[in-house]
Amino acid sequence: MKWMKQVLFASVFAVGLAASAWAQTPIRLVTYGTDAALARLERIAQAFERDRPGYRLEYEVIALAEYPQKVSVMVAAGSPPDVFQTIAQWKVRWAEQGILTDLAPYWERSPATKGLEIFPFMLDAATHKGMLVGVPFDYSSMAITLNADALNEAGLAVPGPDWTVAEYREYAIRLTRPQQGVYGTTLGANNGISNWAWAVNFNGNGWLTGDREEVLLEHDAYLDMLEYWLDLIALGAAPRPGQPASRDQWNGGYAMWGGWVHWGERMGTMATYDWAMVPYPKGPGDGLNFAQGHMWSMPVNARDPERSWVFLEWLLSPEGQRAIVEIDARQPLVNDPGLWASFFETVQPDKRGMMTELVLDILYGQNRLHTMQYWETWPDVERVVNQHLATVWNGSAPPASAMANAAAQVRAILAEFGR
Repeated sequence: MKWMKQVLFASVFAVGLAASAWAQTPIRLVTYGTDAALARLERIAQAFERDRPGYRLEYEVIALAEYPQKVSVMVAAGSPPDVFQTIAQWKVRWAEQGILTDLAPYWERSPATKGLEIFPFMLDAATHKGMLVGVPFDYSSMAITLNADALNEAGLAVPGPDWTVAEYREYAIRLTRPQQGVYGTTLGANNGISNWAWAVNFNGNGWLTGDREEVLLEHDAYLDMLEYWLDLIALGAAPRPGQPASRDQWNGGYAMWGGWVHWGERMGTMATYDWAMVPYPKGPGDGLNFAQGHMWSMPVNARDPERSWVFLEWLLSPEGQRAIVEIDARQPLVNDPGLWASFFETVQPDKRGMMTELVLDILYGQNRLHTMQYWETWPDVERVVNQHLATVWNGSAPPASAMANAAAQVRAILAEFGR
C-alpha cells in the first residue's frame, strides 16, 4: 500500500503543478540571436517568474537576418508577440509604420519609474518624435582598444582621454611593425558605422546633418577625414581592404582598433596581449564617441497591453535590472554602483577600474556620446556610401569625385524615400 500512496501523492503533486502552470498568464517574447541566447532567456524567464509568479514568460529567438521581416509579418498578420526587441536600426522604420506603442502613458503611471533616473541618452535612444517606443536595452558606446605590450615596446604611454587625431596618427606610425606583419591601426574609417564614427570626429555630425537636410560627404571636413586615413595607408600604418595583418586584432595584428566598450569582457579571454581602452581621439569635430541603443517594445496591436507592460515594467524594477545585468551582461540603465560593479565583473580584475572610469566618468559623465539615430533609408544610404568608399580605399577614385557621386545618390534617395 505504501507504493500506492507514493504514486497517489506523485499524481496529485503533478496535477497541482500542471494546474499552477495552467493558471499562469503567458507573456510571449520575441527577439533575435543564436542558440546561445536561449540559455540566457531561460534564466531571465526564471527570474521574472519568481518575481511575478502569476505569469509565464515564453520566448522565441530568430536569426538576425530574418528577424525584422518576421516581426513585421507577425504584427501585420494580427498575431504579434506581447513584447519584442526593436533593433536600433529599425526603430524609426517601425515607429513610422505605426507598429510600436507609445509607452509614455504606462511609464507615467508606473510605480517602477518613480524616482528612476535612467541615463538621458539611453532614453533618447528609445524615443522617436516625442514617443517612448521602448524600454532602453543594450546601450553601448565605441572606444579604442590598444595593445599595451606594443605600447611598452615602442616607448609610448597609454594615451589620456583627451588625446587627438594627430596623436593617433603618431601612435599608428610608431606602432607599425611591417617585418612582423603588424599594422599600427585597423582601417578605422573603412565603411558603415565605423566610417560614420570617424566622420563625427572630423565634422561633428557624420554623413548628414542631424536633421538630414544636408549631405556632408562633399564637405571639406569629411574629405579631410578620408585624406587622413589615406595618409596612414600610404605610410603603411593602416591596411587597404584586402591587405590584412598577419593575424587579427585579438592576436596582436593591429596595435589599435575601434570596438564596443562592452567587449571589455572578451579581452581577458580572447586577447593574447595586455590591453587598454580609451575614448576615440578628438578631431576637429566635437570629440564624441559613436553609441547606439536597442529597446524592448510593445506592438501597437498587442493582444493585452497590460500583460505586455507587466514584463516591460519588470525590466525597470531593481530585480529586472539585476537580471539583465547579471544574466544577460547588458549595461545598467542607471548610475547604480552595485549594478555597474556586477556588469564589470566579467572584465579581468586589473582592468575593472579602467573600464569604470572610461564608461561612467568619461563617456557618460562628460556626455562624450554621439547616439546614432538611424532613419528609414539608412540601409540604402549606407550601401551607396560603402560602394564609393571602396573606390577611395582601393585607389581607383580620388575622395572628392567619389564622394561627389555618393552625395548625389544619397540626395536622390532622401528626396525619393524621405529622411
